[in-house]
Amino acid sequence: MSDALQAAATVSPQHREVLALFLERLDLIEQQIGRLKQSISAALEAHQQAVARLAAVPGFGIDSAQQVIAEIGPTAATFSTPGELASWVGVCPGLPKATARCD
Repeated sequence: MSDALQAAATVSPQHREVLALFLERLDLIEQQIGRLKQSISAALEAHQQAVARLAAVPGFGIDSAQQVIAEIGPTAATFSTPGELASWVGVCPGLPKATARCD
């Protein structure tokens, strides 16, 4: 943080103070994100195998896998067909989410 402020020699003291406040806020937000990630991980602890399997899919990571599991459940049991899930997700071109078919 101080490196960035030291490198900007033409920034006025008032602007440095404002920048320092923004950097402090950014640090706080990053700490809060870390706490929330821990909380989400703890809440999904019972579903770690499902999260790990989904995170192994190319393009997914732990965060996105946790989000999907939180949204649809570890087995997607809410949906009676894969097409229904695809439609709900919105990956069936031309079909609204309410449509239950994706052939």
